[in-house]
Amino acid sequence: MVTRSDWAGAQKVLYTLVCGLKQQIGANLKAEVLCGKYDGTLIPELEKIGVKVHVVNDLVREISPIKDLKAFFKFTKYYVRQV
Repeated sequence: MVTRSDWAGAQKVLYTLVCGLKQQIGANLKAEVLCGKYDGTLIPELEKIGVKVHVVNDLVREISPIKDLKAFFKFTKYYVRQV
């Protein structure tokens, strides 16, 4: 999960981790990423390597108690669905 989808520090680290895990584990790895709404490079790059991306509009970088709570519940919904 990352708040923005531009191509900066945290996004590059996330991409590198997912890419490395996919190379090591292969088809058995089911990776999905949640990111905030931002028109950036991360989303198409992840989709190129077969990672499903969910855009969560309430996942923002700035502290926002209401949006943070909404994003938490959306994250919980995705997580519970996967378990």
